[in-house]
Amino acid sequence: MIITISRQLGSAGRSIAERMAEHYGINLYDKKLIELASEQSGLHPQFFERADEKVSRSFHSFLFGSRSAASHGAGSVGNPLSGDALFKVQSDVIRDIASREPCIILGRCADYILRDNPDHLCIFVSADMADRIQRYVKHEGISEAEAKNILEKGDARRSTYYNYYTQRTWGDAANYDLCVNSSRLGIEGTAQQIIRFVDAFFAHKA
Repeated sequence: MIITISRQLGSAGRSIAERMAEHYGINLYDKKLIELASEQSGLHPQFFERADEKVSRSFHSFLFGSRSAASHGAGSVGNPLSGDALFKVQSDVIRDIASREPCIILGRCADYILRDNPDHLCIFVSADMADRIQRYVKHEGISEAEAKNILEKGDARRSTYYNYYTQRTWGDAANYDLCVNSSRLGIEGTAQQIIRFVDAFFAHKA
């Protein structure tokens, strides 16, 4: 059972994933992937944090700068610090985890990386903007305007990262086995509905 979850920022996708991981008694991988990629490559975690899909500072220029350098023969996978090389290391870590244990993996194009894995189920979690804003206002103690700005920029970064490395469209329903709006049933209700779908999916495969 390999479940990948992509989600809009503020959609409670991580909270839903945590409940699913607890239900199935399997590991949830998110930031832990950065630690594993660092261990495997011998590179400092900061390089992977810099290239992480949710890091905002110079993200767009970092990604497209590395790809531009690669096109001129100065970067890509041959350069261990290029965005492409770091993505490859992280992809290898994701494949390795999926080959060894049932798990849930959040973001990082894992749905695309594991697209040929027959035991893989991919999910996209969204939520109404009003709910996402209120969640950020409550958790971060910021204004609604600030929250909305953070969410919009966060979605743009995730979309840029995903589209760039997969040549697909982030959030396009055709790329996922299940798309859900967590605003409809809340965190607990959404987690339970996804669990029912997951159970039915793997029962059908068996």
